[in-house]
Amino acid sequence: MKNYVIITDSSSNLTAEQMREIGVDALVPFHLYAEGKEYLANDAWIGLDAVTFYSKVGAGLKMSSTQATSNEYETVFRKYAEEGYDILSISCAEALSSSVKESIIAKERVEKDHPETKIYCLDSYNCCYSLTMLVTECCKKRSSGESIEDVYNWAVAERPNFNEVGTVENLTYLRNAGRVSASAAFFGGIFSIKPIIVYDATGHNVAIEKVRGRKTSLDRTAEYIFKYADLDKNNTIYLSHADCLKDCEYIAELIKAHYPGKDIDFHLSLSKYVMDILLYSETRLSFFAPKSVQVAVCVSGDGFVAGDERKDRLRFIAGGEFYALVAVLCFERDPFYVVFFFHWMRDGADRNGDR
Repeated sequence: MKNYVIITDSSSNLTAEQMREIGVDALVPFHLYAEGKEYLANDAWIGLDAVTFYSKVGAGLKMSSTQATSNEYETVFRKYAEEGYDILSISCAEALSSSVKESIIAKERVEKDHPETKIYCLDSYNCCYSLTMLVTECCKKRSSGESIEDVYNWAVAERPNFNEVGTVENLTYLRNAGRVSASAAFFGGIFSIKPIIVYDATGHNVAIEKVRGRKTSLDRTAEYIFKYADLDKNNTIYLSHADCLKDCEYIAELIKAHYPGKDIDFHLSLSKYVMDILLYSETRLSFFAPKSVQVAVCVSGDGFVAGDERKDRLRFIAGGEFYALVAVLCFERDPFYVVFFFHWMRDGADRNGDR
């Protein structure tokens, strides 16, 4: 069997040390632009440390990003093709980034000059640490002697079973990203509305529930783990946070208390800034913004959500412009109606999830 390498992009959040431990051969970086400078979002915080990054974002710093380019993928692919390796490249969900499309362009170029080289480019349907978990399992299978074809086919079948659930501290960054309207973010902020967010069947960010209050959102995040995590199949749990360590530790303690005596491989870390860019448009901040938390696990069955529940995206908080207009009209008639209206809206939201 021909030897092969396993490659991913920097949306996996892998550090150089983790790459060595897992067996990842190369990481193709995304790019971050802030204050007139370009940063490579690679396997280290180069030029902009985590604390500085989150403090700047919290203060309103505007930034943008771009995915890994086909030229960058091509450079990596050619290096390994010339060394005689086949290549398995596992990228951020296409629903969030064009990274996998760029890898396919590079694959086609390299295969023209190296027809003997097998190159597989996989849309992981994941990002951040659920992508890391998928890549980790692929590396384990390679180490056990499985062929590149077998590992690729396994990853295609199993990628829906890796997922993440998380929440945000406020709606500012969803508003900046265009995921919710300004009015929805405003009224959602007044009533402390917090979305619970996962990946859908193909990697889109989906809000499956909205709750009131920070603590409730953290509790609900843990409850989704209790309900859907398959820790017998894979006992690894990644907990990542955006400069809110205590909140992340709180969720970890809830999980430990729910599984007394369970052997759980916990990984708790501060998210690198690559994950704080909305890869869907490559230009605006995502839900994983300051004070956000996220938990990656292997899930059972159809994941955190199933079927029709996966259709809705994030344009849901506080009802959007329609609710804002109704609130304004109510206020003009009698301020009392505003209180009544939002009480009714909150109860309806609690009953109907994100619809």
